[in-house]
Order: sequence, then C-alpha cells, then structure tokens
Amino acid sequence: MDDLTVLESSDLYTVGWIAALYKELAAAQAMMDEEHGKPADFVQPSSDKNNYYWGRIGVHNIVVASLPDGMYGTTTAAVTASQMLSSFQNIKVGLMVGIGAAIARPKQKRDIRLGDVVVSLPQERSGGVIQYDLVKSRASGEQRVGHLNSPPEALLKALTSLRAQVKRKGSKIAQYIKEMQEQNPAMTEVEYDEPAYIYQGEDNDRLFEASYVHTSGTNCDDCDPAKIVSRTPRSNPTNPRVHYGVIASGNTLFKDAAERDRILEMNDAWQEYAAATAAAYAKEFLGFVNSEILARTPKASEVLNQNTREINTNFKVAREKIDKMELDHHQKEIRDWLSAPDPSTNYSTALETRHEGTGVWFTHGEAFERWKRQPNSFLWLHGIPGCGKTVLSSTIIEHLKSDIKPNQPLLYFYFAFNDQNKQTLENMLRSLTNQLYQEQPKARGPVDELWKSHRNGNQHLSKQSLSATLLALLKAVNNTSIVLDALDESTTRSEVIAWLKNVLEPGYGCRILVTARREEDIEAAFRRWTQPEDRINIQERDIHGDIRAYISHTVRNSSELERWQNRPDVQNEIESELVKKADGMFRWVFCQLDALKAPIDYPGLRRTLYNLPRTLNETYSRILEEIPEERRNQATTILNLLIWSEDPLVSINELVDAVAVDLDHGPGFDPKNRMPVPREVLKLCSSLVRVLWDDSDYVGLAHFSVKEYLTSKHVSKAYESSFNEIVARTAFTENIPSLRLLCWKLGNSRSESRYWRPQLVESVFNLFREQHEVFRFSMLFIRIRDWMSPITPLCYACYNGLTRAVRDLLDEGTDVQGADVNARDDPLYSPLRAAALNGHVTTVQLLLDKGADVTDARSIAAFKEASLDTVVRPLVGRGAGAIANGSALLIEASKRGHNKIVQLLINAGAEVNAGDGVVLQQAVLHGHDTTVQLLLDNGADIDARGEHGTALAAALETDHYTTIQLLLDRNASVSLENLMYALRRYDNRTEILLSILLPYFTADTANQRDEDGWNTLHVAALYKSASIIRRCLDLGIDVHARDNRRRTALHYATMGFAVVKTLLHAGSDIEDPDVNGSTPLESMADLVPEVEEDSGDANPVEQSTPQSGSKTPGKFLEMTFFSFKQV
Repeated sequence: MDDLTVLESSDLYTVGWIAALYKELAAAQAMMDEEHGKPADFVQPSSDKNNYYWGRIGVHNIVVASLPDGMYGTTTAAVTASQMLSSFQNIKVGLMVGIGAAIARPKQKRDIRLGDVVVSLPQERSGGVIQYDLVKSRASGEQRVGHLNSPPEALLKALTSLRAQVKRKGSKIAQYIKEMQEQNPAMTEVEYDEPAYIYQGEDNDRLFEASYVHTSGTNCDDCDPAKIVSRTPRSNPTNPRVHYGVIASGNTLFKDAAERDRILEMNDAWQEYAAATAAAYAKEFLGFVNSEILARTPKASEVLNQNTREINTNFKVAREKIDKMELDHHQKEIRDWLSAPDPSTNYSTALETRHEGTGVWFTHGEAFERWKRQPNSFLWLHGIPGCGKTVLSSTIIEHLKSDIKPNQPLLYFYFAFNDQNKQTLENMLRSLTNQLYQEQPKARGPVDELWKSHRNGNQHLSKQSLSATLLALLKAVNNTSIVLDALDESTTRSEVIAWLKNVLEPGYGCRILVTARREEDIEAAFRRWTQPEDRINIQERDIHGDIRAYISHTVRNSSELERWQNRPDVQNEIESELVKKADGMFRWVFCQLDALKAPIDYPGLRRTLYNLPRTLNETYSRILEEIPEERRNQATTILNLLIWSEDPLVSINELVDAVAVDLDHGPGFDPKNRMPVPREVLKLCSSLVRVLWDDSDYVGLAHFSVKEYLTSKHVSKAYESSFNEIVARTAFTENIPSLRLLCWKLGNSRSESRYWRPQLVESVFNLFREQHEVFRFSMLFIRIRDWMSPITPLCYACYNGLTRAVRDLLDEGTDVQGADVNARDDPLYSPLRAAALNGHVTTVQLLLDKGADVTDARSIAAFKEASLDTVVRPLVGRGAGAIANGSALLIEASKRGHNKIVQLLINAGAEVNAGDGVVLQQAVLHGHDTTVQLLLDNGADIDARGEHGTALAAALETDHYTTIQLLLDRNASVSLENLMYALRRYDNRTEILLSILLPYFTADTANQRDEDGWNTLHVAALYKSASIIRRCLDLGIDVHARDNRRRTALHYATMGFAVVKTLLHAGSDIEDPDVNGSTPLESMADLVPEVEEDSGDANPVEQSTPQSGSKTPGKFLEMTFFSFKQV
C-alpha cells in the first residue's frame, strides 16, 4: 500500500461513489485506473462513520464510501452520503452504483436480463429515482408521494454523449469487465460457495411467471420448468444491455411473488457479476463527464446545505401550521366554555342602517380625541330616546377598528332589551374576556389557567372568577379601549356601573365609552366619579347635519318613494318638513318616512306630511290607530308575543301561525288561513317590529322605545288593556289553546287554564276531531325529535293534559282515528305514555280508570322530572301487574336521579339488573352519583355490559369524573377498552381521565392488544402528549411492541416532537421499519409537504403527490447522486 498515490488535498476529489455492499465496493475498486491512498490533509471527523477508498478514473478523482455491513436502504445511504459530503467539501456529483432488481416484461418489450444495467433517467414528474415504499394504493392506481430531484447538468450531458457513442460504436462494459478480470484474477474464482465476478450463463437466467411460488432452495433447479417464460435468446449474452428509466429505491426486501411481480426479479448467484457490470458502466460513463462543466457545477455540499435550509424551513412551516391547528382547536374550546354572546351581530346591523358620513361630528371632535389619548379615561354619551346612540356606537367602533394598533385592543358589547343573552354583567364579562383572549396572545395565559383550574372547562365559571380574570388581563394589556352600548337596557346595570368604576382605577389603563339614556340611577352613579366633561349630551345641533343627510338620501333613493323622483320640489318639501320637526330623533324620522310611503298622490302626501305626530309616543299611538280594525287582534297578538316572550327569538312563521287562529270558525286553526307570503305579517305592525338580522327569520320590536310605549300608561285608548302582562297572557291562552303556543313560548304554567272559557274547551274538542290539524300543530309546537309520525287526536290531547277532551273522546265510544284508550297508531307513543311524559296525573288516572295497559313499555318509558313522583305512585298502586314491567320505570327514575322513586320501585319488586345493567348505566350517564350509590347498595352489577359497555365505560363517555372515581372506588373492573377510550378522545379531557384511570392499571392490562394490534402506547402516541407517554411507560409497557402493521408507537408520534424524544429516550428505534419498510424517521420527514398542502384538518394523514421537481424530505441527501442500479 506504500506505493499508492497520495493527493495533497481532499478538495481534489470531485466525484463521490457509494457502494452499498462489500461486493459492490470490490467492483468499484477494481474499476479504478489508479488507486490512491488517504489524502495528505484528510482527518476523518469522529462523527463520520464511513469507510473510504480513493482512486482515479480518467481525469476524475473519486472517493468511494461503503455502507456499514448488513445495512441497506435509502435512509442508511442518505446518512452515508451526508457524512461523505461533510468530510469532502469539494465533491460535485455522486453516483450510487450497485446491485438492483428489475421487473422483466418481455411481452411489453421490456426484456431485462440478469446482468443488464439500469440507469436512472428523469422522466416527467420523476427525477429518475423514486422510493417504491412511498407509493400508496388508490382505486384508480398507484399514487407516488415522493421522489428525488433531477441529477446535475454535468451528468445529464454526459449521459446524452455516452448514449450517442454507444449507438455508433457499442458499449465498453464487456471490455472493462475483461480488464478487471485480468488485473484481478481472484475475482474470477468461486470461493466459499460465493459466485465469481463472471457471467453466470443463460441457463441460470430463467424468468418464471410472476404468480408462481418458487420451491425452497438456493436456486431454481427444483422449480417447475412449465412456469418459465419463453424469451428470445440474445446473440451476445455476455454483452449487457443498458436500460434507461425510473429506478425504484426503498428500504424493504420483498420476498412475496405478487410483490416481485410489481417490483423485482432477482437471483443471488448473479450479484457479483451484476456489481461488476454496474461498475463498468459507471467507469464508461465518467469518461464522458466534462471536467470543465464539472468545475462549474455547484458543490454537492452547497446543494445539500441549501436543501437542508429548505427542509428546515418546511419543518418550521409545518410546525407553525400544526401549532395553529392546535391553537384554533383550543381557542374554540375556550369560546365554547365561556359561552360568550356575539356583539358583532349588533354592530353589523347598526352599521347597515347608518348613512355614510354620519357621526363624524363626534369622531373628529375634541372630546373623543382626548379620550383616545388618555389612559383611564371615560365618556358617557347620552341623549333622548331614538337619537341614534346605537348607530353612533357602531360608528365609533368602526373608527377605532380602522386605527387599531397591535398593543391597543378594542373590546365592545351591546346591551339589548330583546336578547336575554345581552342584558347582564356576567354575559358582558364573558364576551369581553373572549374577545381579549382571541385577539391578544399575551392575554391567553390567565384564561388558560382559569380553564385548567375548572377541570379543563368542565366546571361552571362563576361571575366572580370571570371578573377577576378579566381585570387581570386588562391590567396585563394596560392599553384597552372598551365601548358599551345601551347600558340602560341592561337588567343588572348597577353591577355593570360598579365594575366600570373598578376598571377605571389606576393600573388598568383602560379607556371606556358608554352610551345610555339619562336614567336617574345611571346619571347619579356617573356624577359621583366622573367629571362634567366626561358626560356628553347628544343634542339636536350635534346630529342635525346627520339627520338632514339621512333624510335627503332616503327621500331620493328609497324605492318606495321613487314616485317623487321627477318632483324635486316635493322631495325638497319632504326633506325640509322632516328636518324642521325631527328635533334630534332619528327614530322619529324613520317612522315618518315609513308613513310617507303610503300616500300615492300629492294631496295625500301633504295631508300626511303636515299632520305628523310630534313625539315618538304620538307616533306609536298613530301607528296603532291606523291599523284596520279587522287586523287589530292580529297586531295585538304579534306585539304581545314580542313584548312578553321569555324567548327573544320569535320567527316569522310562528307569528303567521299565531295570527291564523280563528276561534269563531271551524277548529280554530285552518292551514288555509295562513298568509301565503309569511313576511307580509310584518306589515300588520308597520314600524313597530323588524327582522332582527339580515337573512334571518327572527322578529323583534323595532326599538326599545316601542316596548316602553306599549307597556306604559300612554298607550292609545283603543289598546289600553291589550298589553297588560296578565291580561295579555290570559288572552293568549284563550286565543291559542290548541297550539299551546303561549304555554311554550311564554313559559306559561298549566294553572293558567283557569282562565279558559267554557266555549274554549269545546273549540279544543272540535280541533281534536281533525287529525290533519292535530298533526300539524304537534309538528310546529311540540319540539320532540322522536315524535315524527302522525299522532292521534287522543295522544295529542293526552300529551297536553286536556282531560276534558280526552274524556269526551273516550266517552263518545267511536273510533275517531284511534280513540281507543290503548291505541298505538304512533310507534313510540301510547296515550298513557303521552300523558305521563308531561306529568298529567289527572289524565293518567282517567286513562287507568278506562283500562289503559300499564304493562306496555311505551306507557312508562319517559316522564318529566317534576312529575315522575306523582305519576309513578298511581301506577305502583295498581299492584304487581304494573311493577312486573317496572324496570322501564326504574330506568327512567334512575335517569332522572329520583332516589325516592328508585327505592320505591325496588321495594315494590322492580329488577335492578334488568336490561344488561341499563338501570345503573342511566344513572351513570346522567351523573347522578347518589343514585349510582343507591343502586349499587341494592345489588346492581357494577360490571354488567349494556349498550354503553360497562357502567365505567358509560361514565368515561360522559366525562362524569366524580362518577368515574365512585365506580373505581367500588371496585369496577378496569379494562384496556376503558383506557383506549380515554386516549382516543384526543382532547384536553384525556389527561384528566388518565390521571383517574392509570393508578388502577397493571402492566398486563396496558400491554393487551386490540383488534389492530395496538397497545396503550400506540394510542397514546397519537395524542402527542409527552406526559401521557411517560405515564404509560411507567406502567411497564413494551416500547418496542408492534401492531399488525409491525409499527411501534414511534411510527405514530412523528409530528409530536416531545413525544418522539420521550420514546427515543425509552429505547424506541427511529429506523425500525414497518411491514412496508417505512421507518419513523421517514414518516416524520414525509409529513412536511403533507402539512404544507393540508386544507385545515387538525390531524392530517393523507399525503399528496408533490408537484414536478419537489423533493422528498429525508431523502434529499441522495439528490445529487446519479444512480446506476444493476440487475
């Protein structure tokens, strides 16, 4: 070895050559024109584990690196290449030269023989090499999910020149092999049964049908010759042919015949010769690589560094996207937990009614500018009803939004008389906290801690805790603007005022702007702790210009006033008269413009214009008086419904049904009486009502002043008793008994039936003779999902507790579409069950007296909580016959948590373990711990399996933590299924469930497998929580356990970096291949483009085909290596 040439610098080596196997390395060494010793300046870094050999072919100095013995695959080759490029910085190109396998398809003119050479060549979307175990099966065929980049220009030009030369003069492969054999005679000898580097003969190159399963043995001497594929003999078999195309590289050795059909045909006896022909082709190829072009080629290490930077960027982008997915999910959890009302609907609605340019008098004024500049500043805008305070609030918010800075958050809230969710301090706090949390990252910590302290959002948040947290957030941000509209419409305004005073203390830095009427309590409070300049009265002179602009725009642009388009004098007259009389009231102007739409000629217009009411109250009185007498009852119905409804959301269709009731004719309601155009119901009340939001069907009073007027002593004489609450509720009960609309909408108690007139009952009875109407009413006003088939009049009367109608139907004795006491027209409801459902004891007793069947399961399957006791007792009194089927009652009592009834039924003989533990499960599912305890004390089987599994499984399903602990303390069996369920939740409750369950687990339980071969650790890996992984490992779970796809937990943890680190620390192998040869390392890398192309799924699993030229992360170390794979 002393006589080897030694180059002075490792930088003189410009070609890298990787030989994966020792037999490939021997062939590479034998092809050198000159062997070299180690370069004089070369010091191998400790991090470089490669074995190196040096030499020269032609003008090119070459360094050959070999893979560790016994290792193969793209990952190992990539590591080898990476270390080579780190040690030899001036390498420009690289070759991966060695043994491969090919799919021989003679009939398709792809007759590849053993010993032929296959050269990777870029084609369309491939750089010349793909990874076959990164190919996914699709219904439409195979889909590749990664490939390498194209080889450098110097190699592609050399390839073109070589192919042209071979066409003219043939290849030198056979010549170079002969020279190798002459110079290295030992390579031609068979030693220790290892084949020599010589041609193995045509008799040993046999291609069998792909479906044929070979016999065992080292060769095919015993294989069926009938399965050999006939191929045309070659004229010179010792002269290998060269094939060009895409090479499939991978990490898996395929042994199955079906896989071989897709991937390979190989014979071990040919490997040495194949290594020689590949090395010979590489030598011939290097003779065409132009040294000048090679000198201009970027260093492979530079390409590697650039690719590394791209990969790091991709990983960073992927990590950011994953972080955003997790943040979005958590933010939604916080938003749901806070249950914060959304003020943006009020904001948008107010802006839509605003005329462009209005409000500038305030936003450009000195007081507002001062407020914006000063911390701890306060403004109270007040004015007469209808002066446009809410629209002005929205203008202010819009102005602040346009000028907002990252460190100056804007929070706002609208109190609303027609929305119960926007009337209290607590809901205001929820909304402001949610806004601050969503918009200010530094505000999230305290809220997250609050959420965790409330069992990850599973406990109720008190107003006190919420207020304290919001105050802490405001202090941390210390530069917040808060706009609150219509404080006078809050039902807890004294609490709101006290809270505002607290926020204005030094240290919070808040600017608060409030709009509210000049109510006595509000003014008294603000006067105590504000300065006169902080209290701004919105006067007529301030908004005069805004009102004029609004009137002018409406008169000239409203479609309902377009009849005056050609009469500018009339338009000016309308504008002048309205401006003169507006007196600072936008609301008054709106109502008058609405009234002016009716006149169709000029005289009529003038009569209306010069006879306008002076105030809002007069305006509302006139609107009511102008409603035609035949429509007044309908208008009263609508207004009462909107005034007194406890549910603020009343739909147009509900109003249409309400006004369609006519007790003087027919059954009271006839669908034909409904308005054909539902929205025309709004015309009955003109300017007094409005649709709450665009594109919605919900209706409310048009303005707070409307409700104030209708419930005041100033209401028009014709209506003076119509809007009294008690009278209104009574009237509604009389007018719509059949629909029970008011009993549902207004929350009426059933005791109000005392107001019913005798003729009303007759009307109800008549109604129940009409099957069609009964079904329609039940669908409109009985909101129960399971009652979806036509119901009998008897069932509906029983459901509503209309005992008189029930008695009359039964006493008639005629079968009026199922008037039999035990009629079962409906598949879910018998009359007895319908009555019991709502706790109508009198009706139940009547049905029992008439012979109702109490053993029918449907009759005793559902009861209202408040009425269960009183309904069960008469059934129990009926004796053992009823209790024989009493398990259904016991189930319902357990579901409701009625312990007295549970004990009563058990004492009467009801079976506590009936129905595979369903009694206990119902108590568990609804979190009734005392009921669970009672049932267990009375012999309930704690491990009985029903629809929801065991009782413990049911508790896990509903997150009832105290129930879970109770069952565990009572020795409930803990199974792998329970732990799997907790882990597969993948939400923030998982850790809570695990903290409760894991102390009751053993290693044997945790190491059990499910049908997919997963143990606890596999599922835990997907959750991406290192703490959960550590807890599972503490149980003694095997970190190397494989599932049915030979995957360890590490395969499923590749995007949770903390989890990966924990598993690696526990001994998991990052290069452990699964059944397809994929390693966790590759899976981690391959997820980067997948996340880049992801559409938003929080848990991406599907990969996409890269665009042309894309690079597979984790494989980029091979990008500059031009591959020769020999068959």
